[in-house]
Amino acid sequence: MAGVSRLFTADASLGPHKGRAAITGDLKKTFAAASYRCTGHFEALRELGELAVAWGVETCVETPKGSVSSNTTKERWLIVFERQPDGRWLISRETWEDLPP
Repeated sequence: MAGVSRLFTADASLGPHKGRAAITGDLKKTFAAASYRCTGHFEALRELGELAVAWGVETCVETPKGSVSSNTTKERWLIVFERQPDGRWLISRETWEDLPP
């Protein structure tokens, strides 16, 4: 999970979670409880100076650990990236809205 958390700025927000430590904790808990198989695509990506905005749609099949049943979700997502002083792009904000599957 440490590798994934390095994709976020130190003060990033992922849905209701604020800060890299909170995001990492939530992701650990989420992936410990279920496995996910997701497909999707970017609809657009726009660079705006030191910021970039991307949005798209994904569908995920969530299977709780120890279960044979699964749940399918679909969502539209939006990610804001910030260019770092070293030139890397890190996620500063990510949010989504549920769509009918």
